[in-house]
Amino acid sequence: MAEAHGFPACTETLHGMVHWSWARRRGPRVRPCRSKRRIRGTNGIRPGSRVHKMLVEEVDIDVPGLQAELAGKAEEAVRKGHRCDSSVFDGEVFCVSMPSCRSRRCHTEQELKSWGFPAPRFVDAFGPEDDEVLTWFNSPRVAKFPPCFRCGLVAECCCANNDMLQEQIANWLSFRKAWEEISKSNKEWHLLVEDDLKFTHKAAECWNELVTQELLNEHSGEPMILRCGWQLGVEYCDDDPPELLPDTVRMSNHCSLMNRWMAQELLLGSEEHICATSDVFTHEIVAPNFHHFTMFPPISYDLSFALKVPSLIRPKGTPEDDFHHAMAVERLRRVDVQKIRIWLQTLVWLRDRNCGVKRSLHCWEELCEGQEEFPVRVVCDLREPPAWVYAAYRFFVGPAAFRPRDFRHVDLEWLARTDLTFPY
Repeated sequence: MAEAHGFPACTETLHGMVHWSWARRRGPRVRPCRSKRRIRGTNGIRPGSRVHKMLVEEVDIDVPGLQAELAGKAEEAVRKGHRCDSSVFDGEVFCVSMPSCRSRRCHTEQELKSWGFPAPRFVDAFGPEDDEVLTWFNSPRVAKFPPCFRCGLVAECCCANNDMLQEQIANWLSFRKAWEEISKSNKEWHLLVEDDLKFTHKAAECWNELVTQELLNEHSGEPMILRCGWQLGVEYCDDDPPELLPDTVRMSNHCSLMNRWMAQELLLGSEEHICATSDVFTHEIVAPNFHHFTMFPPISYDLSFALKVPSLIRPKGTPEDDFHHAMAVERLRRVDVQKIRIWLQTLVWLRDRNCGVKRSLHCWEELCEGQEEFPVRVVCDLREPPAWVYAAYRFFVGPAAFRPRDFRHVDLEWLARTDLTFPY
């Protein structure tokens, strides 16, 4: 695929997998923005501002306390009749949400209605153990360790999450569904939100001043995204006037305005390979190649980071967290190089004493150190895979009740016809 056509450039990893990095297209991609006197710096902070002073003084932010304060102010603003003018965009509000999360869907409908937005069209999100998620997860289409998908290091990696989780892939594929809906719409501009969205008391003031028909008309017909908020923190204490910054990146998956041209670019860049979380890919890798804006002060935040609802990707420690889910994520979020003795490219676990599959091993102890780099192995054993084995692609043959959550369930017929070096 050629950079000249705007396709991602690729590099090969240890597993023979392809990593895609978004390449800037040749030729003029972005028209310069109209000059306007800036209030904040490129980092989104004005020297001498309240936020700047809090950062200098290293003020420790009480996130739950800040959320309670903002929620109270937002309730008062709604009571006074503050509303966002949603008529400026011609499309729909899409909300990525698990079908089972009825209370979160009701919350989102009410939150949008309270601030003047139309009822959302829900995009049914994938769960981490859905077949499509496990198919992607256990294939070369998803980056695997080593190296760390965040920092690119192996033994020196200090990242809390260095191996992609099923939950992150489920989130990715869910957002792809939303981008597909936006890209094929006959309307241009759409608001994309998650079901733990919460607006601040400044939502109407900032939206109505910054999201104008003039702005959207100016960027019609070309990819553009506008970020409305991110994780709750010190920047939510910003008391400077509203401003759109064209060169400041924030992770804004829970609420952003985009057009169908941006959705098409996001789809193009994620067809072949996933090597970053969906928020990093959207806002840090793809968006900077086109027109992208970030709203200051932020007008929304996600309730999961504020510890008001459980996170469905990485549990944050709320009382409502599912204990077994939290423990599974904790176990899988990081590969500890010092604890792994056997590194495999593909592992097929047949839960049987003697499976009769050619060249299969009959117990975990037959896995040998010093073998070829990242081999393919089929192991027959009634015991679960030991913690000292790491496999990039994991498959299970046996009763469904015994399948480890990160293994894809297959049968012997699939095993016989599949090239296990590059399983799809």
